Amino acid sequence: MNERRHTIREAVTLEGIGLHLGLACRLTFRPAASGHGIAFRRTDRPDEAPVPASVDRAVQSERRTQLGRNPEGVRYADLLASDAQVRAAREDFPPLPLVVLRHGISFDPGGEPVPRIERLWGELQRENAALSPDGRVVVARRSHHRIAEDEPEVVVSAISEVLDAARADQTSAGSFAGRGGPS
Repeated sequence: MNERRHTIREAVTLEGIGLHLGLACRLTFRPAASGHGIAFRRTDRPDEAPVPASVDRAVQSERRTQLGRNPEGVRYADLLASDAQVRAAREDFPPLPLVVLRHGISFDPGGEPVPRIERLWGELQRENAALSPDGRVVVARRSHHRIAEDEPEVVVSAISEVLDAARADQTSAGSFAGRGGPS
């Protein structure tokens, strides 16, 4: 076996769609000096030092994909479970009052929205609101992802609206009880 290592002659770039977010990605391999080894550097975070691809840097983890750097500790598996719950609920969603809250400020860490994600997010929230004949989307204009913390009055207003509509419907001839909703 030949133990001699060689660098590449010139930069090589691969482009495609990322696995988890479905966003455009670019990976560039660049020539390095002898003995440099392989290192990963994120160009979207220029202040971060490159991470050497070394067994010394390996950390033990379960065999699954996880999201990092989120204070909630959300794992990729949590997102998949949430998606499955939403899909199941869509199949048998009763005709209940529904207000879907949407952030008004991108919750991207840099505060800059990624247009493709924002469009998808809005589309999914409109789909959720459409599950109910009277569903609607309310935008919390001064909120990031944590609407209850940023604009609690918007959350209180949405809850009050849903409760008022439910109470009004239960006292009228069109009670939810006969339509698969709460009795």
